[in-house]
Amino acid sequence: MGALLQKLANTETTKWLREHMNGKREGYISALTGLLATGQVLPTDVKQFVQLQRIPLATFYNLFGPTAGKSLLSRHEPRIQATQPHSAPHDQVVIETKVHEHWQYRLGWFEELQALEIDDPEFAARTLIRVLAIWAHDNVHMARMHDCAPPLSAVEDLYIICGRKPNLVEDINRLLLRVVWVAARDAEPSPNAVLDVVLDELKALLSTREPIELAVELADRATKALADLAYHLPRLPEERRCALRDELVPQLTTLMRIFDDYGK
Repeated sequence: MGALLQKLANTETTKWLREHMNGKREGYISALTGLLATGQVLPTDVKQFVQLQRIPLATFYNLFGPTAGKSLLSRHEPRIQATQPHSAPHDQVVIETKVHEHWQYRLGWFEELQALEIDDPEFAARTLIRVLAIWAHDNVHMARMHDCAPPLSAVEDLYIICGRKPNLVEDINRLLLRVVWVAARDAEPSPNAVLDVVLDELKALLSTREPIELAVELADRATKALADLAYHLPRLPEERRCALRDELVPQLTTLMRIFDDYGK
């Protein structure tokens, strides 16, 4: 498993779901999901909210209150926390419900990256956007909660893909919010069409990664590609081998010249 996939396999959200998504918490989140599926507007008063949910007030505060030690939000750094509205008492349960409902989509996305053995940030980011658009379209009422704030899981994933640059968190959140808003607004949004809306912004986010990080990653990918090429070359017709030689040798020569010039 590549470095990026390893990071995505061990996100704070992944660990939190493994540790805490069970019993009462999952029951209350499932109940909220059912209410939202009907398009019901949730009350802002916490007492009315817990009555609607049939949750004892003390249990609610223990699980989802602002000082709840086992909340999903508490696992994340302040910049990530700031992407989620959490001023109202029942905001935590909405945050966790969005993640709960998004997670099967996210899991499918990650398993596809694993199956394809693709550790490329741009591919991961593009497919993340498409999957988020599908989720928002399939779960319109849920997606529109908190003014189309994206699931915390998606924010964390794109943050990791972009190299964990703290100064990018606001831009990442703004981009994902736009994805959710567009996908939840249109009657039949194409995931690719939604991606096109934010593609320039996405490329800008990815291009801000440190040069040394990009160089190491590209060198790793090139090493693997050259090893594969060395394996397949003897099996190619001579004409095709000659064509590849004419194409690749000038590029490799230029690369070696750069190494010589800057290695002195």
